[in-house]
Amino acid sequence: YWEVELETGRIIGSELDRVFGISWPATREDFFALVHPDDRQEVKAQVARATESLTVYDVEYRIMRSDGKLRWVASRGQVLPDAEGHPRRIVGLSTDITDHKESQQALQSTLGELQKLRERVEAENVYLRTEVARTHRYDEIIGQTEGMQQVLRLVDQVAPTDVTVLIQGETG
Repeated sequence: YWEVELETGRIIGSELDRVFGISWPATREDFFALVHPDDRQEVKAQVARATESLTVYDVEYRIMRSDGKLRWVASRGQVLPDAEGHPRRIVGLSTDITDHKESQQALQSTLGELQKLRERVEAENVYLRTEVARTHRYDEIIGQTEGMQQVLRLVDQVAPTDVTVLIQGETG
């Protein structure tokens, strides 16, 4: 749990040192310094929109703790107005969701590997069907010589077309 006094920027909270790794009370600047640079603008934008409209916001972001650990955090905050309806403070809850995010990333990686394996199996299936069709296509033809195989390859080349073909050669 945490609370931000908007006028002073002071943050107070309970057990936030466990999640964020800094001592409390702290300031908004202290907090934003922890937010991963790639996520900082989005978090600031969410807070600004909520402050402007006096609404609730939910945001997931990464923090870089002072001990060097990267953690994922989900925060939900609600802007509370003063008697005149101006934003006075934000109260909220932050939860460490690192384990969930790591599991999600591992699942995505596994799904990607499964998709690659599926595509490979499908390609092998097509190849094997083609080979089976090619080898069993001429079951009634007895000849297995290289010359006969050459004739069958030529037949395969022209079979899909509407061209008339004359096959010449020895009988028998």
